[in-house]
Amino acid sequence: MKKILLVSVFFLCAALISESTEKPHFSLQETSIAPKIDGVLDDECWKKSSKLDDFFIFQKKDTGEKSQDTEVFLTRDAKWLYIGAICKNANMNQLLQLGNEHDDHKLYSDDSFEIFLMRENPRQMYYHYVLNFANVQGESRISKNAGHDSGWNTPWLSAVKSGAESWTAEIAIPLYLLNSETSGDVKINFLRNKVEVTVDNMGMKFGEKIKYSFWSPVIKRAHEPENFGTIENMKDFHADAPFLPGISKTVIGDYKYLNGKISYDISAEIISFSPADGKFTLLLEEENKNTGKIHDFTKEGFLSGRSKTNISFDIPTENFSTCDINLTLKDTASGTVLQKLNIGTSSSAFSDAYPDRNYYTDEKQVNIRCTFSLPEKILQECSLNISDKDSDLKKVDKLFSETTFPVDLSKLKIGENTIKLSLNDSKNHILGEKEIQIVKLTPNPGLEVKTDRFQRIILKNNVPFFPFGIFLSSEFVPIPEYERVLKNFKDNGLNSIIRTMKYEDFYVQANKAYFDMTSKYKLMTGIWGSITPAEIPGKSFEEEKILQRGRYEKLLPFIKETVETAKKSSNFLFYYNVDEINLSNWQMRLVVADWFYDTIKELDPYHPVLGLFSSSIPKVKNATDSMDILAFDIYTLPGWSKGVYSDVGNCMAMTTSKLEDTAKSVHKPFLIVPLAGGLAPVGCPYPLSYQEQLCQSYIAIINGARGLLYYSSDGVYSKYMWKSLSDMAAQLNIIAPSILTGQLKQKIDYSPEEFDYKKGNFPSVYGCIFKKPEGGYFLLAANVKNHEVDVKYTLNDFTENISVKSIFPERKIAVDGKTFSDKLEPFGTRTYFIESSLNLREPVKIHISVDKKASKFAGLSNSLEDKVSAIRKQKNIVPNPSFEECKYAKIPNFFNPWRIINTPEVTEKNSEWFLDDENPWHGKYSLKIDRSSHPEKTRYRAAIWGAYYPPLTTKPTPYVFSLYMKGKEGGEKVLILFKAGKKDIKKSFELSKDWKRYDIDVTLEMPQGYWDSSYFIIPQSQKTIWVDALQLEKGNKSTDFILDN
Repeated sequence: MKKILLVSVFFLCAALISESTEKPHFSLQETSIAPKIDGVLDDECWKKSSKLDDFFIFQKKDTGEKSQDTEVFLTRDAKWLYIGAICKNANMNQLLQLGNEHDDHKLYSDDSFEIFLMRENPRQMYYHYVLNFANVQGESRISKNAGHDSGWNTPWLSAVKSGAESWTAEIAIPLYLLNSETSGDVKINFLRNKVEVTVDNMGMKFGEKIKYSFWSPVIKRAHEPENFGTIENMKDFHADAPFLPGISKTVIGDYKYLNGKISYDISAEIISFSPADGKFTLLLEEENKNTGKIHDFTKEGFLSGRSKTNISFDIPTENFSTCDINLTLKDTASGTVLQKLNIGTSSSAFSDAYPDRNYYTDEKQVNIRCTFSLPEKILQECSLNISDKDSDLKKVDKLFSETTFPVDLSKLKIGENTIKLSLNDSKNHILGEKEIQIVKLTPNPGLEVKTDRFQRIILKNNVPFFPFGIFLSSEFVPIPEYERVLKNFKDNGLNSIIRTMKYEDFYVQANKAYFDMTSKYKLMTGIWGSITPAEIPGKSFEEEKILQRGRYEKLLPFIKETVETAKKSSNFLFYYNVDEINLSNWQMRLVVADWFYDTIKELDPYHPVLGLFSSSIPKVKNATDSMDILAFDIYTLPGWSKGVYSDVGNCMAMTTSKLEDTAKSVHKPFLIVPLAGGLAPVGCPYPLSYQEQLCQSYIAIINGARGLLYYSSDGVYSKYMWKSLSDMAAQLNIIAPSILTGQLKQKIDYSPEEFDYKKGNFPSVYGCIFKKPEGGYFLLAANVKNHEVDVKYTLNDFTENISVKSIFPERKIAVDGKTFSDKLEPFGTRTYFIESSLNLREPVKIHISVDKKASKFAGLSNSLEDKVSAIRKQKNIVPNPSFEECKYAKIPNFFNPWRIINTPEVTEKNSEWFLDDENPWHGKYSLKIDRSSHPEKTRYRAAIWGAYYPPLTTKPTPYVFSLYMKGKEGGEKVLILFKAGKKDIKKSFELSKDWKRYDIDVTLEMPQGYWDSSYFIIPQSQKTIWVDALQLEKGNKSTDFILDN
């Protein structure tokens, strides 16, 4: 599933009804005979089913106008909810199908039908299904805390029949999804997206629009679970689980030559999405695109509940014609078709081709790499012809499965060159062809940043470069106090920074001064300008695209002016494209990203564009076209025991490896944006430890990252956090040249453990080997466990005696033949230097194993889940309200400093922000904020960012937030910004010299999750204040302070 916010879901129009209107409801009839899911509503069960035909048209102000275009029928048995729909449209023959693929965002621009289904729950988690008139499906699982679940794929059944003036659908949704330990109303809603076509007197189409109509009226948007209707008689219903297999993933293999025969493999992973067991039948159809001839292959299998299995087919072939591959999955017992899927085409004889640079200037030659799927016995008799539109450039004989060859750059013209590659057999028959683009530019000395597509690294003026720095700087314009921030970056070994700005005159005018300042501190600088498209509700995708283009055109003058400055700056690194492209409205984000990429390449072809995703990439073909460098931001959450982000090392390994797979397939380098130290205190009450920081950095590099840009300058505070970055920088100074130029194909054996992120299998210690330019090898290793491990490394590919020493920390390692052992502390990292004159044959094989008997397991403390659950039940729901708890010295749990100038000194005594043991109101400490050295006007606040954990309730509840404060002189002003769900509440106070209690009335309802239940305490600049004894309690009046957590 993709993280999507659908075109049909948001609208800015007036509400149809007031929020107090009673929601519709009905009772659901049960059937003993299930309908045949064939799209024809002629089954007996539909005659006695519940019928819904009152649909309210959205955007009709105050009229309550209804649509008669849609009829819905519902029934159920013990396992399935059956839905029949009649979708009327007099112009069916004029409909153009836009959504052609599963989860295609264009489904919502088709004539389509949507279902919203949930059992009431505190998280407001619900299921969303969409089906277009061509029976193309999409689905997602959504909650207010987690948003759209990108990994949810539970199958459901559907069939569609189209007529002259309507289309009908039959749908079956597994009801076990609603099973819960507690009872609750089952809520549902339906949305019809009717494409209304306008035709002229000749019956020709000349316009269309979408009419949205809901069964249960909504206020502003489709995704309003509070406005779903109710199925009355299902509050205590508990469904049986059906047998529910689905095709999870497929692989089409390359051609193979065995016993004089050529064939290729097709494998499919079949997964059971429910607890029920059953037998399945998998039908494979291979259809020759040239002749239309179809070959069928069938296999059967058995799945127990919640399990998976792999089915493989060996497909014989007599030629290399391209064939479509279709899979059909059936329930063997019932014969029900559960899934139909086109998985692509058979392997092309010519798999891939690409040059070694994204552009060329003063290089002597272009190196081109080709990969072929034919057996090498056949390739040895083939040749490759290389030409451009004017002439033949080269011929290569005796090919291998991977063949690399040079082409003289002087033969190519300035600009974009289309190079044609033709694979021919011994009789000069063409077996496959490819075209690649090679860009040649006039040299631009000192101002060239390229990407090496073979090594997948960044080249700064043709020299390999490993970006290491801060991804987001909290200052938009260069001001004097910002020099202190940049100097700190340089002093700690950072070489890069990403500037946040807006494409507005105020920021654009500061570009030159900004580059001058970062150049002074030898920081390569990327530009992060705000171009992310704001959503425009109530419009079709094409309508929104027109409006977004208008917005983009307004930004263009500022983009162009920024480019003119950036491209002339010797310390300019890259342009940053649309932020987190895969998040809400991702389809439009991709469109704007394409516009921006084209703009940049026209104005400045010498610098790359970076595209960042939030840990996943939309599964569409062009997702990475609008970038030269890829990136993931990966914000691990130490201290929690549940969820992938709580496992610092393995979370980094999984997400980095996932990005490596994509980046490798498109031949582009990628960077990782890890957490710098802390994040929002609600989700990250404890910052990363020193060792966790080094561990996640090593894991990223081991799994393919060729740059680390930490988020953010506000997230790294205290000496130990900066020490982790400065120590990593010092290590990179030694090992980065090997990481960038000494990459080796390798196979790491972790047995008896395994690393397969797709299966969720992870080792205790990760490793990767690099060749050192001067000779010898570096082996990087990282322990992801929170306990000490004994690890053994076996290097069988070294045929001579070796010596090994640890570089960080530096010490000699005893070697036993080709094996050595070490003891790694919790989250420990190592760089080993292996002295050897050998040139190892690739892939290099290394075995890394952990002696679990010898490893010392750490005792597990109470998890944050347990702590937070207890806090929600307390009178005072502010954790650590008097700053007594500190997992790390001087850093209070559940609190962050916000916008600090001198971050390395933060939490130290007499800094801007620290625990003061000389002026507590309660207990040992108060928190002192000293802004006396700040300019009168500055974006640096030295504020307190704190967390609270309310009970999970949807009922508006009055609370009072109170705290004790005092000022150094009296008269200091303090702003409290309290984030209460969707509302921000602000209140200012004037302090006295003595401790005094201050409070704010707030109303809490429907908590939005970890990122919204927080508050900021912001003191006036050039003043000093103390804060202590925070309390958030039910009611309208504060009571005596209590330290009950």
